[in-house]
Amino acid sequence: MKVSVIIPTYNYARFVLESVESILNQTRPAHEIIVVDDGSTDDTAQVLEPLRRSGRIRYHHQANAGLCAARNAGLSLATGDAFALCDSDDTWHPEKLRLQVAHLESHPDCGLIGTTSFSEEPERWARLGTPTVHDLPLASHLTRTRFCPSSALFRRSLWEQVGGFDPSTGGTSDRDYWIRCAAHARVARVDAPLTFYRVHGGSMTATKVDAMVASERTVLDKAFASIPAIHGRTLLRRRAYAMAHLSAAYTLWRDAGRTRAALPEFLRSLLSWPLPLARTDTKSPLYRMRFGARLLLASVGRG
Repeated sequence: MKVSVIIPTYNYARFVLESVESILNQTRPAHEIIVVDDGSTDDTAQVLEPLRRSGRIRYHHQANAGLCAARNAGLSLATGDAFALCDSDDTWHPEKLRLQVAHLESHPDCGLIGTTSFSEEPERWARLGTPTVHDLPLASHLTRTRFCPSSALFRRSLWEQVGGFDPSTGGTSDRDYWIRCAAHARVARVDAPLTFYRVHGGSMTATKVDAMVASERTVLDKAFASIPAIHGRTLLRRRAYAMAHLSAAYTLWRDAGRTRAALPEFLRSLLSWPLPLARTDTKSPLYRMRFGARLLLASVGRG
């Protein structure tokens, strides 16, 4: 199996080389690495020039069009049998591709496989035993995001069925893509921390928070309207929107400090699904109620 790796980048000259090197250091080499520069104004091109000249990467520059467009451009340029994504500020464990490709090659009905990820700076990568691989059915992707984009590896044939990333779904376009893939093929995850997902400091602006909240609902609206397999599944729909409202409440509270705006979202979560949430969707069955108590106390304190 030939794997094309797509790295979209925009003004991440300080990170992109580390990302590329983590792919070059894979124990199972990639067929090609395609870096799509989405109109960077920093020195990204200069940083990557030695790798381009040596033929170790393919470098494609385009006018700034956004992350979805950059990913789609890379997918269109790729020549491999399977495509892997890696954002230009993230890195991979040296064994990542080997483990994922082995699963795809031994499970021909599996079209997409991710990994677990972590965001603490790694002093060194963890030693691996024999990681387990779990299937993630369509319903699981409707209640929460199951893996980050930089962990994903999927077959060309699945991309040809599903198409590219949808810019109209905004900041959760990756979740929209996993849902669409799961409607066509088996999706799985290697339960080992093979992907380092970099979290940048600083809080999100109010505009970005509102856009993220709206994006998650757009993805769910689209899925329940367009996927025949989940038409009429009222309980699944209620659970999915309960989790979306809970996620919105947490994001508004944590990233924007907007406790008063978070409370109505929390209440909508309870109204959508008053029963305890599944362990697979939250940290614990009591997580939502504990978070609600924190919200209420924070609101009273601000009042």
